[in-house]
Amino acid sequence: MYYQDNPRPRVAHPIAHRDRNIARLSSTHIDNILALLDANPYSSVDDVFHNAFNHGCYIASLRSFYRVAKAHNRLLKQRYPSSRRRRTTKIRNNQPPHVVATQPGTVLCWDITFLPGALMGETYACHTVIDLYSRAVVGAVVSTSENSRAAAAMFARILDDHPHIHTVHSDNGAAMTSTTLARLFSSRGIRQSFSRPRTSNDNPHIESLFHTMKGTHYYPRV
Repeated sequence: MYYQDNPRPRVAHPIAHRDRNIARLSSTHIDNILALLDANPYSSVDDVFHNAFNHGCYIASLRSFYRVAKAHNRLLKQRYPSSRRRRTTKIRNNQPPHVVATQPGTVLCWDITFLPGALMGETYACHTVIDLYSRAVVGAVVSTSENSRAAAAMFARILDDHPHIHTVHSDNGAAMTSTTLARLFSSRGIRQSFSRPRTSNDNPHIESLFHTMKGTHYYPRV
């Protein structure tokens, strides 16, 4: 009622609501941010922001720096693709591993699966090796965790019993790529074959064994 009887005076030059964003960076601020990013082509946005702040230069928030950098293609990966990233892109092998077994006792596949213990959350690492041709389990050892030494001892026994093994296939786990196993296989003249990184179906035969084993109705569960 008050404003009906006492209306506010009209503004001579009204500002539209879409233009009333006080926090919006001006073109000068954006140019200053871009100048800082361009002056440090090998530094991340975080480094550029904090280095400027440490020298008493505060233009905008870190989040604003990121928004400006992304909008103008000034993120570090856009300004300077690392040589490591380029090199990895060039040498990355997308071809699946090709391992052929023409008879038993020539190619082995192995992996590690975790078995439940007697207590909730307790597990044991089961290192299992199968013959690729016959799918027979030729060796297994259980330990409290992944153990390259236990795996090496297991393979030493297997290789003594199967002297014609020439290839061992596995994924890229820590135990599989350990120097302990690499030395053992090298001393026996055995080639190691590995799955592609982040590819779950390059070792399907051993994975199928684990699935069958854990899918039975009598598999223990806690």
